[in-house]
Amino acid sequence: MFCGVRGAEPSDGRSPAIELDGASVRLSGRTIWSDVSMRMGEGEFVALLGANGSGKSTLLKAVLGA
Repeated sequence: MFCGVRGAEPSDGRSPAIELDGASVRLSGRTIWSDVSMRMGEGEFVALLGANGSGKSTLLKAVLGA
């Protein structure tokens, strides 16, 4: 699995717990998703919703480095 992430400076001066800016994932040379950006602060609760096969588990695996 390849996950490419571009860095971004936090706008409020606090470092986010998780931040993706233009992230993409390729598996076996095939792009699964691309240009994903999100920012989650410490203590926030976030719901990840999407249709079957839309890449929710792949996103979690990429964030966790699995």
